[in-house]
Amino acid sequence: NGTLSGAHFAALVNSAARGTLRTLRLPVEVEAKELKALLAPEWPALENLTIPSRLGVVGCRALAGARLPQLRSLTLDRTEPGKGLERLLLGLAAAAPRLESLSLNEARGGDAMCAWLAASGLALRELHLAACRIGAAGAVALAASPSLQGLTQMELSNNDLGNDGVAALAG
Repeated sequence: NGTLSGAHFAALVNSAARGTLRTLRLPVEVEAKELKALLAPEWPALENLTIPSRLGVVGCRALAGARLPQLRSLTLDRTEPGKGLERLLLGLAAAAPRLESLSLNEARGGDAMCAWLAASGLALRELHLAACRIGAAGAVALAASPSLQGLTQMELSNNDLGNDGVAALAG
């Protein structure tokens, strides 16, 4: 049914596989308290993490405080905009220092989300922000960020960047 019970999460948290697991795709429905418990211990080998459910404030805080030293790719599509997302983006460089690819498609965080990304210190190579309600100010913030100058792929479809935003990204 696309959900994991608390008992299944506890088993995963306590599993020996936590030390060697490289890819984790969580089910569609993840409760914030279960996500917090899941991310509390360090995941030393995890390289790819996908959380398809709408990540709210508690889930964002849990992820911002996680220890994911090898994480390279993070997919958080449809994450709820607001203070939780701000805290996550500003704390992600410390939680996942090797992060190269971030997907926040349909997060609807708009220009504020772009400002948080620009200030995050994340040295990403791929950034996916389709349908995030980004305007010209967000595009300008992304283009001006020194830490995002190494981007080789950026997805900004279904946003209203305007002429100024497109010009800023074109450099």
